[in-house]
Amino acid sequence: MSLSDFNEALVAKAKDREAQIAADAERKKMADKLVADREKRLREARIAEQIIIDDARRQQQIRDNIAYNEEYQRLKYKRDLADAGAFEDDKAKKHANDALSSFKWKKATIINNLDGIKKSAVDAANRDPRILDHYFKAMEDKGEPVTTISGMISVLEEKLLNILFIEVIDEQGMSPEALNYFSGWVAPLLYPRPIEASDAIRDKNFAERRSDAVFTDAIVSGVSNMFLGGAPVLPVWGQVNQAPVFDLPKKTMTETLLDLQQKANGNL
Repeated sequence: MSLSDFNEALVAKAKDREAQIAADAERKKMADKLVADREKRLREARIAEQIIIDDARRQQQIRDNIAYNEEYQRLKYKRDLADAGAFEDDKAKKHANDALSSFKWKKATIINNLDGIKKSAVDAANRDPRILDHYFKAMEDKGEPVTTISGMISVLEEKLLNILFIEVIDEQGMSPEALNYFSGWVAPLLYPRPIEASDAIRDKNFAERRSDAVFTDAIVSGVSNMFLGGAPVLPVWGQVNQAPVFDLPKKTMTETLLDLQQKANGNL
């Protein structure tokens, strides 16, 4: 092989080497580009995925916020309703308490007046127990038969307290809630006071004295018819002109009554 051929072979070999290097470089470049493209696509995919995740989180957060706000509004409405109910309940209780105070004040006036009536009746009965017939007759005419002063006062007290109950309701104009409270609170106050033992003893004493007075009237009537030709000797019980009656000996009046009874029996 000549020198020129050898040089040409070296040159050719060098060119092949350069071509090989260039080809390797191009292949590396293409490989790097493919790797870069793949990483880019992966990055883009990750970014897109993160965007979807972030959007889903935002949407979930929005839904959570809406749900929280709805729950807050529901609880707030419930609290406001409870507060309003508590306010209305307190308002109803206050109104009912005002009505109860009015009832108690007016009841005290009624009790005071009834005690005055009882005292007048007792004083009158002490003078003449038969005067009670007028009280009892007046009660009977009203459909409330009674036989004692205590019974009369108890009936009057119960009637007046029930009338007062209705009057207070009309005056106060309470709501149904307030009326419910008032009715419950006032119920124990609608009963008349219990009859005291001393009053029961007094009533019994008046009943006995009235019976004695009626018995005495029968005797006086018999005396009047027999000895005085029916002339009245007892115009008004308890007045000063009773003297002719009380001057008659009790024994004589009793014997007269027995004599009249015996004559009546003989006539039978």
